[in-house]
Amino acid sequence: MSSLPTAPRSQRPPAWFDAPQRLGQAYMEARRLPRPPGEARRSRGAKPSPCAVVGLHAPSPRQVQGTHGVPAQPRVEFGRPSYLVPQPSEVVAAVQSLYADELKPLGRILLKRVREFNATAIFSPGLDDSHVPLIDPKWLRKICESCDQLDVRPEEGKEYSVLLKGRPQHFVDVCSSNDPYPSEMWAGAAAYFESMRGEEMMLPGGRYACAQILLGRQLPFLQGRSLGEVCHIVQLAVSQKRILGYLEG
Repeated sequence: MSSLPTAPRSQRPPAWFDAPQRLGQAYMEARRLPRPPGEARRSRGAKPSPCAVVGLHAPSPRQVQGTHGVPAQPRVEFGRPSYLVPQPSEVVAAVQSLYADELKPLGRILLKRVREFNATAIFSPGLDDSHVPLIDPKWLRKICESCDQLDVRPEEGKEYSVLLKGRPQHFVDVCSSNDPYPSEMWAGAAAYFESMRGEEMMLPGGRYACAQILLGRQLPFLQGRSLGEVCHIVQLAVSQKRILGYLEG
């Protein structure tokens, strides 16, 4: 992610905090996807598609081709997000960051990470994530499959993973029931969760997003832990330790 000297693991911020700034110019200079010509308007009684509900236009592969078959990218217009089609180099950077976080780059996680990179590049005060352009999951997979640096492998169900060719794999199994963490860490976690009050108690329901928030708070009992490890800790805290739960059941 960076050419700077590597800091000790306990002093390094999570890789998801370190999105390359160069992504900002690429996204801001790209063009917004036009509406496909000849596209039939939705009839009054027809069920709206997810795109129609929020006023978005799904990308047409024939229209978004860039140089050398690489899809072009839409410009970000605040107040109306457009679909983005990231460049292969941006997707590779996102996969590399997930390796650094010890998270297996599953398709749905990679989709989040690429959007996070984009959000880091375009966010300004007063904006929320509703202004972050969406990414077509099917188009993202096509980009991964066409990239020489990436190896796309099928996973359970319709899921897939994206691996770096020739790169050793060391991922945390966030769904594992095995608990490798010391009792001191769990004591610190239990004490912290018990002490939370007000808005501090409002954590995201998803394991990945919850782990990001906890790491961002720089809690002593999570010092030196990767994002993958914290995802696993959140899973165990809910399913086994019962020190985290949902407010409404």
